[in-house]
Amino acid sequence: MKEFKINYPDYEKPDATCVYKITIGNMFYYGSAVNFIRRVNTHISTMNTNRCLNKKMKLAINKFGTAVFDMVFVSDIDDVVAMEHFFITENINNPNSLNIKKSAYQTYRASASDTEKM
Repeated sequence: MKEFKINYPDYEKPDATCVYKITIGNMFYYGSAVNFIRRVNTHISTMNTNRCLNKKMKLAINKFGTAVFDMVFVSDIDDVVAMEHFFITENINNPNSLNIKKSAYQTYRASASDTEKM
């Protein structure tokens, strides 16, 4: 059974523009969204139905069963994308990273489902 936990500071709105981190077991993924809670719900939906396009993330959620979503950094979209890029590139060689793109800037042109990030 899959379990999902969502964390964000009390002083932030759940629909804030932010960088978020998903932790699954000892593995992690950084992403960004214009609306945190909507993006989290999209991830949960794809994880629950095994439609997750990120094969590493799909294997991790199926193995560990629990995903924790944390709001990491809140700002305007330009700062958020830059910060997501920083987290991805800082962890590019970390074997526990679930990010498959090597740049946050690639993500924004990846698919229709990512348009809500812009």
